[in-house]
Amino acid sequence: MMWRIWLASSDVYTVSDANSEIDLSSLPGSLAVVNPTNWVALDLEFADPTIEPWTEGSIGQRQKFTFGLVPFSFPSGMDVLKAIAMKLAAPYKYICMDGAGQEEGTKYPYRFITEDKAMLIESATVQPSTTHDHEAGQKVYQLNCNRLKPLFN
Repeated sequence: MMWRIWLASSDVYTVSDANSEIDLSSLPGSLAVVNPTNWVALDLEFADPTIEPWTEGSIGQRQKFTFGLVPFSFPSGMDVLKAIAMKLAAPYKYICMDGAGQEEGTKYPYRFITEDKAMLIESATVQPSTTHDHEAGQKVYQLNCNRLKPLFN
């Protein structure tokens, strides 16, 4: 099964709510419309949202994500990897679960971002990793990140 989420970035800070979410209409410029022109589609093999364990004295818990992307073929998939790198280079990064015209079957079944909103991710925690499968001519890409603000109980 393959699902799709969307990645965008900006040099302009937009204030998020307590869940690190922003109404799409509040995002800067053309980012209010989630489509391949403004956002990069990330085709996923898996998404692993977890919440860090509660520790004594904590005021909240971090929600962490590991996104395993569908492997990229060489050389055709390199444009997407380049687009991802460009988005990750900007200071403010967003993930959205719903793209314009996106088919229902490609929507991730567990909603971790409210509909019509984007999640602001913590830039310091963004950790892309790439492994190479030279025999298959593919790059396997994972993206690790955290929701910007802690979740409060």
